[in-house]
Amino acid sequence: MATVLIIGAGPGIGLSTARAFQHAGYSVAIASRTRQQKADPSMRHFVFDAAKPDTVKTLFAEVTAAIGPPKVVIYNVAQRFATEPEEPFGLDPDQVQETLAVNALSAYAAAREAVKGFVKTGQGSTFIMTGNMLNTVALPGILCFGMGKSAAAHMIQNASISYKNKGYKFYYADQRQPDGGPTIPVDGEAHAKLYLDLVKDTEQKPWDYTFVDGQGYVSFST
Repeated sequence: MATVLIIGAGPGIGLSTARAFQHAGYSVAIASRTRQQKADPSMRHFVFDAAKPDTVKTLFAEVTAAIGPPKVVIYNVAQRFATEPEEPFGLDPDQVQETLAVNALSAYAAAREAVKGFVKTGQGSTFIMTGNMLNTVALPGILCFGMGKSAAAHMIQNASISYKNKGYKFYYADQRQPDGGPTIPVDGEAHAKLYLDLVKDTEQKPWDYTFVDGQGYVSFST
């Protein structure tokens, strides 16, 4: 039985995805700062704070020891501090550091540990990050959120190229409206279905996976 590790198990995307993979026959590990009351007791919960990138290695070691190396890793954590639109540099350095730790550094550490396990789980192993449009669009008031997402998106793009010959897949998933605008709030069930479909597909699809619910992948060039 393959293992999926879902980092960030909130009541929306996280738990919807956990249920979808459990129904598909996966052993499910969920990682979050607090245990989600709505989670199925059969899912293994691991305490984890994405603001501390140095603890990612321990998380993967615990999951691997308990239920095996993850064949699928879903990074579904985000941190956002907002400023006034006309004050993009309004955050204190410690807030910037926390934002980048959650949105980029821990994502990097998770991808690094995931690949170590992919050596054992083989072709088809998949890393998915829940993204948004901030890797392509600048929105006043959330500069540092966009900085983190942009860095993570570049990481995903690079990895999708570097590991293609080994059969490891990497995705930055971005739900959109039909007109290309952001979906607010995001749809947990739509993400769960997409993530399961991406994992089942044996080939690497576009790394920047912009999708519309009910339509699947849609390319938004601008």
